[in-house]
Amino acid sequence: MSLVLPVIPGETILLIVRPDAALIQRMRQAFAKGRTRKACIGCEWAALCTSVAREGYRRTRLAG
Repeated sequence: MSLVLPVIPGETILLIVRPDAALIQRMRQAFAKGRTRKACIGCEWAALCTSVAREGYRRTRLAG
């Protein structure tokens, strides 16, 4: 599975279109499997995000 989005440390990802449920699911799966973790190097939130992913995003809500 590929997000078709390059993830580079320090780079901001801007989604121009509102992500649908399928894209959100692909992004969550890629993060949980470590495929997008390069962008997390040095981030103070890395441990929190890892914990959220480990719990399967159960208590996660996206606003918008």
